[in-house]
Amino acid sequence: MIFIFVNPFWGHVNPLLDLIKALTKRGFSVRVYSGKEVAGAIEQAGGVFVDCTSFFLRPGPIRYAASGYLNALEAAMAMDAFMAGQIQEWKPVYAISDIESIWGSLLAEKFRLPLMIFSPTHLRTLFAAGDYWGEFFQELEPYEEAFERRLQLICEKGFPKKSMMSLLCVDPAKDYIAAVPRALQPCCETLDEGRVCFCGGIGLKAQSSALRPDRHRPLIYVTLGTTYFSDAHVFFRSCIEAFRHLEIDVIMAVWKYVDVRQLGAVPENMEIRVSVDQTDVLRQCDAALFIGGINTVKDCLILGVPMVICPFFYDNYATAKLIREAGAGVRIDGYQPDLLRSSVMQVLKEPSFREQAAALGENIRKSQGTSEAVEWILTHIEEKRQADFP
Repeated sequence: MIFIFVNPFWGHVNPLLDLIKALTKRGFSVRVYSGKEVAGAIEQAGGVFVDCTSFFLRPGPIRYAASGYLNALEAAMAMDAFMAGQIQEWKPVYAISDIESIWGSLLAEKFRLPLMIFSPTHLRTLFAAGDYWGEFFQELEPYEEAFERRLQLICEKGFPKKSMMSLLCVDPAKDYIAAVPRALQPCCETLDEGRVCFCGGIGLKAQSSALRPDRHRPLIYVTLGTTYFSDAHVFFRSCIEAFRHLEIDVIMAVWKYVDVRQLGAVPENMEIRVSVDQTDVLRQCDAALFIGGINTVKDCLILGVPMVICPFFYDNYATAKLIREAGAGVRIDGYQPDLLRSSVMQVLKEPSFREQAAALGENIRKSQGTSEAVEWILTHIEEKRQADFP
């Protein structure tokens, strides 16, 4: 039996689905602790879904990232007795926690479960904290005192002693699976290779470069992903204004949180959908405008699609910096129509953006994938067994 802990965010669940399938094929039972939004996908992958929705708090009025982490500490305390019962009943041999599901890693450590951290995005190291994660930590600074109060409280309840930085950055004593290749990992040379398995090919749907149809004008893909944003309507209205009179076509995926009726009149060159098969759309596209979610970044690179990244939170800032440094796209701060328009036209007109994106995509294709991640896990399970039962 293996326990998996993951927040009900599609960007974190999707890369885990292939891993769940592979582990069940190897004879393991996999219990996945998450929210009801992702129950169907987990069960279809062969996992046993355990509904933890009642333990998760919704983000409050403070900044989203800070709210999410503070709520994770509350969730760990709320799940204490529940998880003790689960472990007693199912006796897992191993636990895998999504890197942002810190409630999962805290519970695993408290109950001394052998633990692996799964990271669908970049690994936050102390060495990269300033250059790549500075804006992320700046968002959290005003709430550091609230963090410390909660960390002290959970320590008094028997959880491991942590600081905010030790909780949010790579722990050199833990083992990791990174679903992002080395080429997109800032300061990865500081990581212990014996502790990290880089599997950039895990969960990929796109496997080869795109063959774009012969069109008389470019096609642009615009999305904010599947995360809720309070000003999503403002962003999409700005996009409509930016691209209204251009000789380009646009597909916008607005997800279920956006009321399309609030976006106003949609010009003929734009198509608005609630959701799309992202890989299929990107195969036809000449550029993508989005917030910098790592799964969309990987799809773009595999398919050689240059990017305009407008970072909002979490790993978006580090991703935007890495893509800009690699020459595969540009970063913008804000989404005024003039800025959106000029940035998209920039990546369309300069061939080097597409060339660099395709080069990084080749790097991802050559990286390890799901089978290597499974072998990594099985090796650690066997090592744990031998340590416990010599």
